[in-house]
Amino acid sequence: MELTRRPVEGAAELEEALRLLRAHPAMEEARRHTRRLADEARALLDGMGDGPAVEALRSLVDGVAERSV
Repeated sequence: MELTRRPVEGAAELEEALRLLRAHPAMEEARRHTRRLADEARALLDGMGDGPAVEALRSLVDGVAERSV
């Protein structure tokens, strides 16, 4: 809990903070939530037909979702 009470200082503390954050159950819930939102966005785009703009939006959804998980 010490890392939450002050700014993280140095590479070792940063690595420890990231390790703890990545291991926390809330991260998996955030991943599931991100995937659900991406699936909803893709479903909405499926109803819009094909074309360069829709393809660009699909790429954006995929890129954001993959980067976030």
